[in-house]
Amino acid sequence: MENIIVIDDDQSIRETITNYLQRLKFNVKSAEDGIKGLALIKDETPDLVISDIRMPGLNGLELLERVRIIDGNIPFIIISAYDDMPTTVDAMSKGAYDFIEKPLEIETLRLTIKRALENKKLSDKLETIIEGNAENYELKNILIGKNQAMKDIYKKIGQISSNRVTVLIQGESGTGKELAARAIHYSGITKEEPFIPVNCTALTESLLESELFGHVKGAFTGSVRDKKGKFELAGEGTIFLDEISEISANLQVKLLRVLQEREFERVGGEKLIPMEARIIASTNRNLQKLVNEGKFREDLFFRLNVMNIEIPPLRDRREDVPLLVNHFLNKINDELHK
Repeated sequence: MENIIVIDDDQSIRETITNYLQRLKFNVKSAEDGIKGLALIKDETPDLVISDIRMPGLNGLELLERVRIIDGNIPFIIISAYDDMPTTVDAMSKGAYDFIEKPLEIETLRLTIKRALENKKLSDKLETIIEGNAENYELKNILIGKNQAMKDIYKKIGQISSNRVTVLIQGESGTGKELAARAIHYSGITKEEPFIPVNCTALTESLLESELFGHVKGAFTGSVRDKKGKFELAGEGTIFLDEISEISANLQVKLLRVLQEREFERVGGEKLIPMEARIIASTNRNLQKLVNEGKFREDLFFRLNVMNIEIPPLRDRREDVPLLVNHFLNKINDELHK
């Protein structure tokens, strides 16, 4: 029988969850604040923790960080009525297993608990501990929305931001693909490093190759000095390849080699330069369809599509329109000092 600890300063919610889980045959203990919850966790070493965020003494995110230090393998589910983007991203980047908004849907909670406990069993078996010590970063006014699809994107951003995995962001023009890329960069381990955006449609093939990889003096007419490319300038940060679907077949081959070997050469050069940046690519087209049509390399698609984020158009999340209206009104008022 698995041990679960429920922490919430709202007595009715705490008792409701406790009684429900006991009916499911779990061994459940509860606490009314983060300090008492932490003491209980130290004494009981539970299989799962369910915690509210806003509590006196020690809030849920602070508690999450303490629990990660005690045992990074304990799944930690956040429940909260405050489901804005910064809170969600912060919770997921700190190592929360999931973020569930209040009022709770009991079936959603049950399935999340089931998956979390199954995941813990696998983790215990493999003897791996997932670290959740990403530093706190204040994310405001990057992506706006409380539609369920957007909430899922916030969770994914939080998970991705703590490592350098390659990401493919897909969505129609104007949906905020670069904003999502910046959110990944600035909410995790790369936030102190450069964020280098490259518009793949704005340059010819030869100029784009030089922009990405750099060139040595004399590589072509007009190259009077060595020049670093975007991959080099990005360092250990992020290079954002916007509209990746538009690059030529020749550049697709060269980009594939960079992803495989994590190194490149400047145009006209012979020295191999290590590529340390995270690559985030975006497109407003269906890359899988382009692969099927033979217009985009399948091997490159799979290298780029390690983690995938699909940004929905605004017409599919109309409930977010009032939030966006208020956001832009506040932004314009700040700019105009109104």
